[in-house]
Amino acid sequence: MLYELEFNPTKHRSIVTGCSYILTVITLFLIYSGLRQYQLWYRRSKQKAHAVGKFNSPILSRTYRWGRWLNHSVRIPLLSPNIDAKSLLYILLLIVFNAVFILEIPIPVYTQQRLPFVNFYYAGLRCAILGVANISLAITLATRNSIIKLISTKSFDEVMPLHRWHATMGLTEIAIHVSTQLYGHFPLFQTGTFFIAENGDLISGFMATIGLLCIFLGSRDYIRRRYFEVFYISHVFGILLFIGAGFTHQYAVIIFVAPSVFLYFSDRIIRAVRTWTSPTKIIDVSAFSQKDITQIVFAKDGLYTKAHPGQFVFVSLNDGTRLSRFVNFFNWHPFTLSEVFYRNVSEVLDHDKETATTTSHHYNDIDSEIGKRTSVVKKEDGPLKASVHIKSLGNMTRRLHCQASNEPQRLKMRIDGPYGSTATALEMNQVVTFFEAGIGITPSLTMFRDLVEKCAHDPLMVHTTHIYFIWVTASIEIAQIFIPQLLQSVHIANGAVNPPKITFQLYLTTRLPMGIYENPLPHCDVIQGRPNSLDIVSRIDDDHLNSSIAAQVCGPADFMREVNNSCNARGWRVRQETFEF
Repeated sequence: MLYELEFNPTKHRSIVTGCSYILTVITLFLIYSGLRQYQLWYRRSKQKAHAVGKFNSPILSRTYRWGRWLNHSVRIPLLSPNIDAKSLLYILLLIVFNAVFILEIPIPVYTQQRLPFVNFYYAGLRCAILGVANISLAITLATRNSIIKLISTKSFDEVMPLHRWHATMGLTEIAIHVSTQLYGHFPLFQTGTFFIAENGDLISGFMATIGLLCIFLGSRDYIRRRYFEVFYISHVFGILLFIGAGFTHQYAVIIFVAPSVFLYFSDRIIRAVRTWTSPTKIIDVSAFSQKDITQIVFAKDGLYTKAHPGQFVFVSLNDGTRLSRFVNFFNWHPFTLSEVFYRNVSEVLDHDKETATTTSHHYNDIDSEIGKRTSVVKKEDGPLKASVHIKSLGNMTRRLHCQASNEPQRLKMRIDGPYGSTATALEMNQVVTFFEAGIGITPSLTMFRDLVEKCAHDPLMVHTTHIYFIWVTASIEIAQIFIPQLLQSVHIANGAVNPPKITFQLYLTTRLPMGIYENPLPHCDVIQGRPNSLDIVSRIDDDHLNSSIAAQVCGPADFMREVNNSCNARGWRVRQETFEF
């Protein structure tokens, strides 16, 4: 017999190769996590030293010139509309790393004349094993509450690109394996005997590949953003088909998939318990007519509900009927928190509704505009009270906007989260800039609010002296939705001992006659047209040549790529709110 095809986990070298690959990846991950933990510890210790006056120099400096190319973003068709060089470097190393494990084939060969075929066959076999190993890693990376987040300090959305890359690598390797099998069993297709019962292992492998293709096709950006139900169902159906058919095809699949499936279902149980033991109550629903934006203010009781700026939640909505509850039981959609309340929500909402009825805001009357809001106090632990602003893009969000306009009282809500990065560290920079486009303002609202509250409450820990807020939106009517939150943040900043200088720039892409509305914010320039990010960055940089500058960017992929490259060229520290869903 030329080679042994019987499954034996102790002798089958391909299984050993797959296990070695996973152990090597875990080792590299632990090394990275250790370096990451040290970096965060060093930054915190330096920040504390600044607070007691041991250092006078800035905590953060400009990024090094030799390292800026790693943060440069490009657009690659069919792969990503906005991907940076360090991510491409990771993908390249991942390809090389997998190629080394595939091509290193110390398998005894009994017939030297068949050496090329044996190498070709076993390379395809190892592609299958490594493909399953990469998919197992991708499943682990998709868990929302896992040890990965705890060790690496990376949030769930920050590891999602790794999930996609390992899943794509696994699909590619399995496609190579399928190609080698089709080449070796081509006579079965010629005779029409491929799908007979005796070829059950081939049929099961074919079905497992179909499951992966369902996941791949359902993960396209257009489907994910507009038809999230299709994205979710394709994942559930595809992974179940892959695991079931894959286990039938080769028992070795269970060795790699079982730990990941265990972690995923453990995470799913944790999420279910938190959701059912922490009920969510809708406080207010507002559907802004002709603006396709729905605001939901909610409160969630229980533990694990502390929110940080820029985080997001998974939301399940239904109209209270049994059918709707059943259909939406597994139907969860991610949305960014636009505001987190730490005081009496009803008072804040009363003021927001009053200001929303006006068509203009006088920045000279900030105190009177914010008069009905409660005084600024320190944050306290307790139930999560927050809001989300939802733009109508897909079927679900359009239905939600329609129901919020007609029957908001019937809406029922469940929340999973919050998730996302908890360490923005914007206050460690002397200058902070916010670049937003459209609904991308929602994460920046909470970050802006958090930054000015730190200026007011913890001045010794904050080094920010200037804040620039640049927002691109369609019309002044849409801007009116978020103006009250910005005004309150300005009011909080003005109460600081050393208030930062705040400058606003509002770009309106809809052409309207100028002068028909008054300036909505203090120190605000209202400009019609689209911004030139390079000019804006250059102007700010020239005014703060020796300062550390950070930029928070959120919006469409092309907008973020342009702003990121402009800021990165000047050595700014850029945080992109990619929202990987």
